[in-house]
Amino acid sequence: MDMLDALRQGAALGRTFLQPDPGPGMTYADALTRAGSLAAALVNTGVKPGDRVALQADKSPEALLLYLACLRAGVVFLPLNPAYTPAETRYFLQDAEVSLFLASAPRANEMASDLPPGRARPLQDFVAAATPTEFTDAPFTPDTLAAILYTSGTTGRSKGVMLSRANLSSNADTLAATWAF
Repeated sequence: MDMLDALRQGAALGRTFLQPDPGPGMTYADALTRAGSLAAALVNTGVKPGDRVALQADKSPEALLLYLACLRAGVVFLPLNPAYTPAETRYFLQDAEVSLFLASAPRANEMASDLPPGRARPLQDFVAAATPTEFTDAPFTPDTLAAILYTSGTTGRSKGVMLSRANLSSNADTLAATWAF
């Protein structure tokens, strides 16, 4: 089952998607709506299906929603460790041919000169500017590229590993079965 199918199934069942401690929870329906708003915001920046969007941020609900937004928009998600140095980050942005870079305000500003104007933005500003809207998902197949994850680079430069939607779904299914989600 594709990740978005699972999201829609959870929404139809009225399930809770995230339950922070403390704080209000987020339902699958809420997550689907918020991911749609972020997907529309991605498209409004000029990002097209197949383009790469890099995120350098701590784990958070916003980071997860951006990942889902990338799936909905047909955009390739590139998560980057927030501990990477500016030089390491520059390498990943150039190697992956990133169209949009989202990070903390200081890091986005620091990387802005390495990308075309308007292509480096603070994540919090991007999320805050996304307005609720209907969004029609980009077409995809199981083989559609969904994410690029970089290797640790222990024997040389890090290399980008291209993962399809089927790869990510298989991984999620395995984790769900193993951890009894």
